[in-house]
Amino acid sequence: MRRLRLLSGCVIIGGCALTGAAPAQDGGVLRVALAGTMEQVISRQIGPAFTAATGYTLDVTRQSSVLLANRIVSGELTPDVYISSDANVMELVMGPANNDRARWYLPILGSRTVIMHGTQSRFNNEIEAVRAGKLPWYELMQRAGLVLKRPNPTIDSGGYRAIFVFDLAERLYKLPGLRQRVLGNDDNESQYFDRGKEGGFN
Repeated sequence: MRRLRLLSGCVIIGGCALTGAAPAQDGGVLRVALAGTMEQVISRQIGPAFTAATGYTLDVTRQSSVLLANRIVSGELTPDVYISSDANVMELVMGPANNDRARWYLPILGSRTVIMHGTQSRFNNEIEAVRAGKLPWYELMQRAGLVLKRPNPTIDSGGYRAIFVFDLAERLYKLPGLRQRVLGNDDNESQYFDRGKEGGFN
């Protein structure tokens, strides 16, 4: 997959931190629930460094941010640390209405919203035209036959961020109905895909 860097937005990682922890004498385990988008940086960099410094190993549960938050609130999942791909999701685990599962969070990272495409896409010429600034990205998104895939917004922060992108594009470019033309309904199940698997548009 290639990333077409057309759209920008802030993805903030919120979560709790274990501070002042002494190295584990008995090979302790830290239970971490994290958004799939964070898995590589945790498993390859942060996790090994944390284990080397503290002696704790990580027991990781990886799913989409909103789904994890709902499992935490219900009591089904009780992690020591929850790492979301969007700071707004942290509100789902805070306060009396959410069983006070968390009392604070800390934004630690930022990212961009991107459109990804298959390298064998039949729209590669148009994609290159967008990249070169010769074709507006929102025109490409309305081409007949183009298939767009996005995460389910009820369980994945990337899903509702996709909706925000087209809502903002309508206003910025003064294109009433763009969101409806490209996405259909917000809960258009025919466009859903799991971000942990291959996806994008072709």
